[in-house]
Amino acid sequence: MTGEAWLILASILTPLTLAALGAFRTFRRWLPALCLAAPAPALAVALACPETTVNLPWIMLDSRLTLDALGRTFLTLFAVLYAVAAWHSFFYLRRKERRQSYAVVFLLAMAGNFGVALAGDVVTFYAFFALMSFSAYGLVAHDREPASMRAARVYLVLVVVGELALFGGAVLSAAETGTDFGASFQPPPLGLALVGLAFAVKAGLVPTHFWLPLAHPAAPAPASAVLSGAMIKVGLLGALRFMPPEGLGAASDLLVLLGCATAIYGVAVGVLQTNPKTVLAYSSISQMGLIAVGVALATDASASDAAVAATLVFALHHGFAKAALFLGAAARPKAFTGWRWKLRIVGLVLPAIALAGAPFTSGAIAKGALKALDVGPGWIDLFLSLSSLGTTLLMVRFVSLMLKQDGAEAPGTHLPWATAVAASTSFVWLWPPAAAWLGHSISGKALLASLWPVLIGAAVALIIGRLIHPSGKPLIPPGDVLVLLERLKPSWAGRSAQRASPGEAWARRSDKSVEIADRAERATQTWSFGALLLVLLGATLFAAAVVAPW
Repeated sequence: MTGEAWLILASILTPLTLAALGAFRTFRRWLPALCLAAPAPALAVALACPETTVNLPWIMLDSRLTLDALGRTFLTLFAVLYAVAAWHSFFYLRRKERRQSYAVVFLLAMAGNFGVALAGDVVTFYAFFALMSFSAYGLVAHDREPASMRAARVYLVLVVVGELALFGGAVLSAAETGTDFGASFQPPPLGLALVGLAFAVKAGLVPTHFWLPLAHPAAPAPASAVLSGAMIKVGLLGALRFMPPEGLGAASDLLVLLGCATAIYGVAVGVLQTNPKTVLAYSSISQMGLIAVGVALATDASASDAAVAATLVFALHHGFAKAALFLGAAARPKAFTGWRWKLRIVGLVLPAIALAGAPFTSGAIAKGALKALDVGPGWIDLFLSLSSLGTTLLMVRFVSLMLKQDGAEAPGTHLPWATAVAASTSFVWLWPPAAAWLGHSISGKALLASLWPVLIGAAVALIIGRLIHPSGKPLIPPGDVLVLLERLKPSWAGRSAQRASPGEAWARRSDKSVEIADRAERATQTWSFGALLLVLLGATLFAAAVVAPW
């Protein structure tokens, strides 16, 4: 094999080998430090290797690792984010328990993420997709707290659903046109529907979104950075790999509907949250809805390549900005004064306004790229502007909540966070394919189009912040739909227990008035929450249905 082939193999084998060393006590304590070097081969491949294919006939069904333009883009994003997250983790978890076990699952997830970017066939893609997905369970459940274990269980259930759907779709696709990705790869309709379900779960599209707002607050900050910045982008990568050459056809209308509903719903529920990381989780849901709309635009034959490139610009922008925000969620501005406080506020605001699409930011370039396509429905420009308004609502909510965060900040984490902030503000500007949209994003009309949603969104967010959450509890808890089902379940279980255990039921009669009052209060809260959630769902679907037709 050539030197490039060995380097491509090393990009995956390095984190896998280091994770295997965790089985030996001698090396275990060095794993957090070794994580710092694990992304280096992948970053070298993304930045320096020419496009090539590595054939591995002795693995599975003639596996292939392919470095093409699409894989290079995602591998660059993944390698940079894992490098920064590993750096941040080294200091963030220095004095915490289970640091070594975190390093093992972090390395396994890293290997899976790099593998899906380089996979050149269906079987290899599925294997690394599974490795990444199941390893992330350990990241979510890291601290073993009840909330973390609950979030990890919910995540695991949806992972299994997604894996089964992807496996079925991969088998059907391979039986139809073979295992290699390429121009001849043509998934059948049922196979495309199954892989679409798998990638919708991974990307967090409505209605499979509820694992994200549970997982992000539970996971450590650097784990959340790669979960949102890298792992959910695999849903986009998979969609582009499995998408037929002629596009999605009629299915693109459904994807537009789901994308619009996800973008609207993420904002509607996110502004009601009281945890900064939960706000960011719903922001990720909303942004992935916009990316789904970009994938639907890529089905237009007149601008397919340009739409794919614009969607990739948006994915890069979101990946870096969201990683910087999640790492910033570990900062504690309230614990500092003077210039240290000001620097932390700047570090929070810069990626926030970039995500909102303010003028002269990476977000302005990303949304300008989608607007410049001039394909698809005529409402797309207005919808993207309104999405900027919604994102501004979420970002103002996030920053305002962060200003109230108190407690100690882990020493040494400010440098990796500053690096992530720098990447979120500059990387898209330096990425060559984005150069085509630079002029469009800084024209007078484009500047005005990107400015008014941010100004209006900031004003509305300040008003909302004074009207909601007087008790400090969100009107809609994180997990929304799942929480509603969980709240309905205890009443059924309680009635069953009462029928099954008459002795216990008789004992409770002595305090029956208190029990009735508690049940009434719980029922009122549940149905109020459920009614609000149904109203939001109905309004979201109605709005998406109105704007979705092409």
